[in-house]
Amino acid sequence: SARRRRNVHLSQEEREAAPLVYTALLKLTEAHKAGERSPAALRACAAAVIASEPRMALEYVSLAAADDGRELEKLGGAGAVMASIAVQLGETRLIDNVLLP
Repeated sequence: SARRRRNVHLSQEEREAAPLVYTALLKLTEAHKAGERSPAALRACAAAVIASEPRMALEYVSLAAADDGRELEKLGGAGAVMASIAVQLGETRLIDNVLLP
């Protein structure tokens, strides 16, 4: 699987830290579910999780229209939103995404 192939590039300590990428998206999703609609505030939720791990460097948190990939400056309109994140961990770039409810 892709997950196993990526993990060969991570040390044991990095493998233990890697789930924080998904945790960051979960925190963003929880804030969205609770009514937060400010893209800056949602990005900050995810960034705070990544900042808790000194070996990780946040590349980006994106909030984009799921239908065309256009980065959104505000939320709350019609259409699904894709939240995605990229993080550097050691020599490996980790990416993940979730569709916001």
